[in-house]
Amino acid sequence: MRLADRHSSPFEPAERKEQLQQMTTALQGLPDLQRESIELFHLQGCSLKKVSELLGRYGTSVTGLVHRELK
Repeated sequence: MRLADRHSSPFEPAERKEQLQQMTTALQGLPDLQRESIELFHLQGCSLKKVSELLGRYGTSVTGLVHRELK
């Protein structure tokens, strides 16, 4: 029986939860189009082409939206 992964610490779940809360707060502060493009690309795994199709935008526009706020 294994109680915990030997590479994880008891603090990792709390750290992960805090990171998710920070990410959620940051996403909520973005304009709708930027938030949607980041969610589709980074969280749902859509390709840039698919994101541009879903949002009705040119690929270069979506690329800028996806990468601009992550700096």
